[in-house]
Amino acid sequence: MRKTMVWIVDDDREFLAELREALVLSGYDAEAFSDAAAAKRRLRETLPDIVLFDLKMDGENGFQLAHELKHLPRTERLPMIAMTGHYTSKEHARLVERCGIDLCLVKPLNLADVTERIALLTGGGHRAKSGHAKSGAGEWKLRSAGVHAKNIGAHIKRGTL
Repeated sequence: MRKTMVWIVDDDREFLAELREALVLSGYDAEAFSDAAAAKRRLRETLPDIVLFDLKMDGENGFQLAHELKHLPRTERLPMIAMTGHYTSKEHARLVERCGIDLCLVKPLNLADVTERIALLTGGGHRAKSGHAKSGAGEWKLRSAGVHAKNIGAHIKRGTL
């Protein structure tokens, strides 16, 4: 049985290594990237089943990465989980939704929550007994229906997210 391939993008190298190791020990294949550019270069060769990324990174941030992935034919249906310790207001939740991000987890992360959300978005076997996601204090559950990304491209190009 093929393992779910999870890509993690975060500029905090210590966090990145710890999350990658935890996911591998939880039964996933995982690749770690310290910036969005490295992940996009790897996309030329292969696709993950899901990508987790920090919203606040040096260089290209997570909002920009998500926007780009949702507008590439090859990755437009790729499940995305954002992670943040900074962007927690309602305004940011709307922006996360407009970028096409499936859900956002607030750091610090709980590994059981992360693996449950990965399973729910990929149809994997690491599902919690209940089999459904619960929106807790540390998660924004998002829907894409009816949301229009007005001016998001301009904000992304200017880096004003």
